[in-house]
Amino acid sequence: MVTIFVSIVRLNRGRMNVSFAISSREAEYSQNLSMEEFRRRNKFKQVKFAIYLIAFEMILLCVFLRLARYSFTADASMPENGVSVALGGGGGRAEVSQLLKNLTFLGLVQILFKGNASSLMQIKAHSCAGQILHLLVIALGFQLSLICRGLFYILYQGMEEIPLDVHDLSEGMMAAFALSLASMFVIGRTAGIHLIFLISVFIPLFNVCKLTNEEIFMVTDPGNALTVHLFAAIFGWTLHIVTLRNKFQPGSELCAHKLEEKDVWSTFGPITLFITFPIINAIQAESDADMGRAIINTIMAQVGSMVFSLAIMVGVTHINDRMYDYHVLQGSFVSGGVAIASSATLMVQPHGALIIGLVTGLISTVFYLTIEDLIQARWRLPCTSGLFSFHGIPAFIGGITAAILAAISEARHGTISYHNSLYPIYPARVPDVDSCKNTTCSYTFGEIISNYPFLEEKALGRTAGMQALFQLIGVLMALTLAIMGGLTVGLMNNLSSDKCGNEFPNTAWNDDSFLLNQRQRSFRRQSSSKPLRSASNSSEEPLEEPLERPQDK
Repeated sequence: MVTIFVSIVRLNRGRMNVSFAISSREAEYSQNLSMEEFRRRNKFKQVKFAIYLIAFEMILLCVFLRLARYSFTADASMPENGVSVALGGGGGRAEVSQLLKNLTFLGLVQILFKGNASSLMQIKAHSCAGQILHLLVIALGFQLSLICRGLFYILYQGMEEIPLDVHDLSEGMMAAFALSLASMFVIGRTAGIHLIFLISVFIPLFNVCKLTNEEIFMVTDPGNALTVHLFAAIFGWTLHIVTLRNKFQPGSELCAHKLEEKDVWSTFGPITLFITFPIINAIQAESDADMGRAIINTIMAQVGSMVFSLAIMVGVTHINDRMYDYHVLQGSFVSGGVAIASSATLMVQPHGALIIGLVTGLISTVFYLTIEDLIQARWRLPCTSGLFSFHGIPAFIGGITAAILAAISEARHGTISYHNSLYPIYPARVPDVDSCKNTTCSYTFGEIISNYPFLEEKALGRTAGMQALFQLIGVLMALTLAIMGGLTVGLMNNLSSDKCGNEFPNTAWNDDSFLLNQRQRSFRRQSSSKPLRSASNSSEEPLEEPLERPQDK
């Protein structure tokens, strides 16, 4: 522990921050054009982005009009959903499990539209523009995920329409949550049209990864660590490298996080995640006992990760005589919850969850303070606010931990014994009709199905070792698809024409140029009756500040 701590201190002495590199085209803009003339010359390309968004939404609307319908439980035309028992209705009272699913969905909505958007306040150059783009990504990604998931069931199960209920909306929100994490690697740093490329590739691949792990590999991932956090972090990191490599220069203080009021408010996002993470990890719980374990395990892992992360941050700060990194504080709220997500409903015991949190806090913080900085400086990349270190690394740790726990879990006489509760957690381990003839089974197929009839079609007769192997396959599946998707979108961004906005300077997506503030609005009103003059050609003092260079910040 002491050796690791000393290594962090030594490596952080030479820590290098990275910032925007100014291209020749950007320098031309910043030297010769006022902000208003820059807007006038490029406003139609900004308008094109809005047109693309509307066209994308219209396509989604047409698909919803053709295929989407209420599911059986939400359809008022079904007599079973009526209030009158005498007329064949169910009395209008929902089951407790359905109420919990509704609350879970509301928690996901809170995380997406309040938590992640608040986290973007830490990006000083484009906090407002970043939040606008982020909410657009969530709204479009959520709708596309519902369609992709529904098309899978149309092809896989032969349905004619896409039935929607609260569970489907929750799955769509999880996809949008993953998309929001991946988009934070590039949002505000590339053209807005590139986000449409990201949505179009990320959401289908996400659903392929999730449904393959759930329906084919039968991977146990109650908190969606593999398909949300690991997939999104690897996808975003790969896209980040391919799109932005060698486009940023070391030497400025853009990534040095100062303690400002904006930073304090940006902590609201991770705190929201901390509060609602137990709900996320309990979303797939099959019983009250499973939900209780998920909440206990998540809380214990979260407090463990906070202790080690903050301890390392405080120690490094004082020894190196430098301001502490606010990203570590934010990441400490979520890393433990991410790490325990794959094993949230398992019998890890409170002390086991605490150990997982402590180890995750140590590894993720060390990775962020050392390796991630070295990679960014070596490849001249912008800082990512620790998204990879505090989402991707904990999710990978959680996936490996879930595989180890699957290998030692048995119904009886195992290192971890579940009795008949083993089979709802690992449905593929239900013995089939013939598997118990040559081996001794803790429970027969008939005994299990009589208690859990919904497991009849999932019985594969896997052993503990086979289930652990498929858990590792699930991890590799997420890694492979994420790398492929990130490379695809990155190449699409790099090969896209100038019509996609590649000729814009980096600061085109900052708040001062992407949005029209009150000062610029007043200037437009005053100058609407007379022609605009370039700042370089005017003998008078320019009415608007030139386009700000990133190095001046």
